[in-house]
Amino acid sequence: MGKLRHKLLLAAGSVILFFCLMEAVVRKLPDSQQLLLRPSTLPGLAYEIVPNTRVRYGTPRVFAVNRLGFRYRDIPQGKPSGVFRVFMLGDSVVFGQGTSQTDLSEELERLLNDRDPSGLGRKFEVVNTGVPSYTTCQELVLLNGRIDAFEPDLVVVGYAANDPEKPRVPFGLDLAKGSIPLWWRAYHGVKQRVIFVKWLMVKVSPLIVRLRGHAYYGPPVDPNEQVRYIQTLHDPKGSYWSDCLGCIDGFGAYQKGKKTPVLFVVFPMFNHLASPELKAVYRQVADAARRHGLDALSLDGAFRGLDKAALAKYRGDGMHPSDEGHVFAAQEVRRRLLKNPRLLSGRGRL
Repeated sequence: MGKLRHKLLLAAGSVILFFCLMEAVVRKLPDSQQLLLRPSTLPGLAYEIVPNTRVRYGTPRVFAVNRLGFRYRDIPQGKPSGVFRVFMLGDSVVFGQGTSQTDLSEELERLLNDRDPSGLGRKFEVVNTGVPSYTTCQELVLLNGRIDAFEPDLVVVGYAANDPEKPRVPFGLDLAKGSIPLWWRAYHGVKQRVIFVKWLMVKVSPLIVRLRGHAYYGPPVDPNEQVRYIQTLHDPKGSYWSDCLGCIDGFGAYQKGKKTPVLFVVFPMFNHLASPELKAVYRQVADAARRHGLDALSLDGAFRGLDKAALAKYRGDGMHPSDEGHVFAAQEVRRRLLKNPRLLSGRGRL
């Protein structure tokens, strides 16, 4: 019995030592501070960014996240007089994946505060609420369940080509109720504090996705066949586009009910800019937004109009624009605001 106890203690000590060594090593790796997400208790919302943290996601840049789980400085719920709040919703594109210094929300805030398009001398807050892999429907839940309490004057929805996908629901989460089992809370608590566990889960997550099958969030088409995959997502007879269209209608209902302007900004796939099939998809999305009373800005034409040198600088990784691409997009959004003053009318004034 004594020898067995000795062996068990030795094995346990070896495991603890291994984890301590791996923790020390992983903390030195450049990608150890991966974006940390957690299941959301907000009914209908699959997950959210862990608040009060600093994260790195697909870039050497470290992003600061406030107490609300947004990539922005802390703001009071009550809106100060003279402040015009713009809330930007979206996925990894809006979040700023791939940027090293600036992104759409930061550049747009700078442009608007440099020169108020309305000429009223207001202070603009452009709040980045983008979360990687969010869908249009997840963004609508976030708007109604959390953002609306901060009285947005303008809502900008960044639409990416894969936005009709189903939400990526964490294991154990009841999406309808927002209830999280105790075992999942314990697991997340460990993952949040032990970088090695977090790093390990990031590395094995692609395998988990493959084991579960892609069909739980997208159609049964290989996502590597990007054009056909996006076409299938937007098939007017398919459930993916039908559900997405219902959520676009939800944004229309929000605009009408809250009298708060909503602008849909459609981002192209930069590695398929010349695709006529995707051009049709962008038109389909923009037309759908307009039919539901929203303004829409499709950026594919503006990016296609660039020369090869500029496009090479702006296209980033082909899915996410570079810093220069974000600056270009911010300039296009500001032009849209100048062209349509209704977007600057403010909350409750439509």
